[in-house]
Amino acid sequence: MSTGPVRVVVVVAHRGMRALIVDLLARDSGHWMVSTIDSVAELDTQTPNDPDLLVVDTADFDSCCRQLPVHFPIHHVVVIGPEPDLAYRQAALSRGAGAWLSRECVAGELHDCLCSALVCTCGPNPYRSKDLK
Repeated sequence: MSTGPVRVVVVVAHRGMRALIVDLLARDSGHWMVSTIDSVAELDTQTPNDPDLLVVDTADFDSCCRQLPVHFPIHHVVVIGPEPDLAYRQAALSRGAGAWLSRECVAGELHDCLCSALVCTCGPNPYRSKDLK
């Protein structure tokens, strides 16, 4: 893993969700260095050198796994699912994803899921939805 900010590549097809993820991570005290690519098909040609984490859609997880460089640990992939359904979560985790969360939970749980995938202690997330009043 890199020293300094964690390098995250967001490969989420929906532009609004991708923008939300980038915005949430940008607010997080410089802990993340975020870049985006438009599709999993671009992983091998457009991915910045040696990312620490990838964030992908559930629908793209399998193709993402096939596109990843051999040395990239699959448990450093965070999967964004369509709804809070345990079947989606179990499917991603059983195939080796480091973390899974539903789209509706991204604002409150993204930070923790990324840290979980890295097995790090990044500190409390100041933007958790339950803390915003």
